[in-house]
Amino acid sequence: MSTELIVVKQLPVIEERLQSISETIQAQTSEVLALAVTEDTVKEIKKRRTELNKSFKTLEEQRKSVKTAVMAPYEAFEAVYKKYVTDIFKPADAKLKAHIDEVESSLLEKKKTDLKAYFQEAATSRNIDFLTFESLDIKVLNSDSMKKLKEQVDDVLNRISGELAVIATLEYPEEILVEYKENLNLTNSILTVKSRKERLAAELQRKAEQQPVAEPVIPAIEKPEPVAVPEPEIIPEPVAAVEPAEDQAPTKPVITITVQAHSAEEVMAITEVCKARRLAYTIS
Repeated sequence: MSTELIVVKQLPVIEERLQSISETIQAQTSEVLALAVTEDTVKEIKKRRTELNKSFKTLEEQRKSVKTAVMAPYEAFEAVYKKYVTDIFKPADAKLKAHIDEVESSLLEKKKTDLKAYFQEAATSRNIDFLTFESLDIKVLNSDSMKKLKEQVDDVLNRISGELAVIATLEYPEEILVEYKENLNLTNSILTVKSRKERLAAELQRKAEQQPVAEPVIPAIEKPEPVAVPEPEIIPEPVAAVEPAEDQAPTKPVITITVQAHSAEEVMAITEVCKARRLAYTIS
């Protein structure tokens, strides 16, 4: 396309004599400003001011006339230029931009879908089931490579996985985990739970201090009732009658032993010994 389709054949020529009249204007204004404003001079100063404003207005009208004369050809040219150039290029550019945006938007959505699928797989492999792809706040652009975007996903998941391992070693891990799932900030989660525990302990201490101290109750000691010990049934063993022999030896002396028993078990034990030794006994 040739750049010479638009050519300025003749520059506008403006003849001005501003520099030559500038000295006159300066002298007139300086003279008026040098006058003292009093009751005697105020009318004259007002007259001189009116004359200065009239001169300025005349020059302003000439300036505007020159501008109109200069701008008229350009404005006519601009209207023609808009019709044959601007009004063709602009709609075509807008249509091309819409087509480009549509394609790039489709490519961007596909990239987001692929990255989201990668995130879900990576999160599952790390046993992280409470995150969403949107919560990672990763900005996806068409200019970003998938390699770079996947690295960003891995960096976030590795950090979270490490912080979950730390939470498991802390006191009150379940409560800290609840907070962490909300804010994904380990330090804030720990401080939140710690502060809550401290407030709870202080409240319990306050309530305990407000409770009246109860007098200790000493239970009465009951005397145990005496246990009735049943007397064991004594079955006399039959003794065979022995006729005294003429040469029988004299009878051995009898020794009596008194034994005290304190329970039925002890009584039974003593009687068993007597029976085994064929000793005579009496229970009283």
